[in-house]
Amino acid sequence: MWPKLTSDLLQHFPKSNGDSVLPSQCLDESAGWKHCIESILEIRSLGDGWDGQGTEAPSPEVVDSAMILAVMLRERNVRPPTSTAQGVCGDVCFEWQWWNSTTLHLEVTEPYGADILLLTPGKTAEHSTIRQQKETHPERILESASWRGFVSLRP
Repeated sequence: MWPKLTSDLLQHFPKSNGDSVLPSQCLDESAGWKHCIESILEIRSLGDGWDGQGTEAPSPEVVDSAMILAVMLRERNVRPPTSTAQGVCGDVCFEWQWWNSTTLHLEVTEPYGADILLLTPGKTAEHSTIRQQKETHPERILESASWRGFVSLRP
């Protein structure tokens, strides 16, 4: 499972009603999170070669981890990401942008593992990672996650 999201880590994420940029098609945070979840579900349906270049699709475990992380962030009053997309290395990417050109880029690169890069104009880039060993019974994660009623991962 994902480790607890500490206040040291969460301080870098935009809070609800903050000044980060919502996805262009979303008027409020609820629509922004819905768009994020729908994007993750679309990523889950990708097959290898989705980009026409033979790129591997993200594994179901990586996509499920991204879904769980998205819900955890939403529950902690983090503003929805400006964009959610598949990466070219089998990862799932979330990006938050602020009006002052600050960008927070989070890549779920493995089950329950992510790299985070904070780019603030005029400052040194900040990098951190989140790593946790996989739960040995993934069905327990799905049953216990509070998003279970929010969206189904099953097609």
